[in-house]
Amino acid sequence: MRNLEYARVESLAGESAFVQELKKISTVLCKNNACLLLKGERGTGKRLFAFLVHLQGKNNPEDFFEHNCSVYSQEESSRFFELVSQLPSFDFLGKTIFISNADNLSAELQVKLEELLKSIREQRKNIRFIFSTEVNIEDKIEQGLFSQSLYCLMSSVPVNMLPLRQRKDDILPIANYYFAKLSADCGAAAHFNDHISGYHIHVHALWTGGRIFLLGCADLFFNHAAAVFTFGNVRARV
Repeated sequence: MRNLEYARVESLAGESAFVQELKKISTVLCKNNACLLLKGERGTGKRLFAFLVHLQGKNNPEDFFEHNCSVYSQEESSRFFELVSQLPSFDFLGKTIFISNADNLSAELQVKLEELLKSIREQRKNIRFIFSTEVNIEDKIEQGLFSQSLYCLMSSVPVNMLPLRQRKDDILPIANYYFAKLSADCGAAAHFNDHISGYHIHVHALWTGGRIFLLGCADLFFNHAAAVFTFGNVRARV
């Protein structure tokens, strides 16, 4: 199991109506262990939202675990499911198991996962499962490549994650957040100058990338672009 550590403020930066709605429903989802299925292309914040739900339940950040089915082998995934099945039945603080790219599971592992979910539910263990996919699993079901009964268990609460190009109001807030984070990591009190707001119109008109691309742009902008930084009382252009 690979532990993930994020600050709460980093879970969902943004100002769009979509992000506000996600924050609102996270306060409801955290109150039970219903399985969530997060649908959306790469870079839409599925993992961050899963972690936000975990934190909203007042759970220990150390009890959030991720297993990426597109990275680990079938044997490793099988061992992971076995480890999860051995988690204690009574635990005041809940654990969250985030299984990403669940659509990559083989038919054999789909059977094992379905058995695991049923077992966890029957034993009433304080474990929440959150799944994510970048493809339409319904299409795989029609093709006979994915179990419909497992899909029903996984998707008690389906959530569609919108890409940045469909919620462009979040682009600058996310960029500003990561820009400030990069500045803090460098020990500098840096910020965007007001002149940068001139890019706002161009961002809304032309942006087609995702969150990962945006973070790369923020990093590039921090290091190379003509932004104005403030280091104490000294202003410099790089």
